[in-house]
Amino acid sequence: DFIKSEIGHRTDIIVSGSSSSFVIMACNNSPELFNRLILVNPDSIDVCSQLPGPYSKYYKRLLDFPVIGTLIYHIAVSKSAIRDSFEKAFFNPRAVKESTVDICYEAAHLGFSPKSIYACVRCNYIRCNIANALKRIDNSIYLIGGNENESVRELFDEYASYNPAV
Repeated sequence: DFIKSEIGHRTDIIVSGSSSSFVIMACNNSPELFNRLILVNPDSIDVCSQLPGPYSKYYKRLLDFPVIGTLIYHIAVSKSAIRDSFEKAFFNPRAVKESTVDICYEAAHLGFSPKSIYACVRCNYIRCNIANALKRIDNSIYLIGGNENESVRELFDEYASYNPAV
């Protein structure tokens, strides 16, 4: 919708991580809106295909409770939890500024229902199988990954096996 209403023509897209699956699915649905796709450290196709686990529904319901759910949410998005996630996500976690942690902390507490977004991500409700969409896309697809990621070559080969345009 943003590309249609604001940009108005085919555009290049750069995304990272889990956002790659959204762009692949959107490109599959409306290929006329997309030019080149640039995916930075995308999730593997297996990770994208993960279904909600057997306890996801119960965890989501638990988060919906006002007091207990809010407590769990505030623990999960506390500054220390955000710092810990940066340590796992960044090659050099010391390069992450405290102001970045503060911005993420603030963003986690804004909006009408931030718990809902957290629940969907945590319970794998945002995952979708991108294999068929990746096969059908006829756009140029570029993958970028860091050398420190030991499985980056396998990830690139996995994507290329589904679509030679990668």
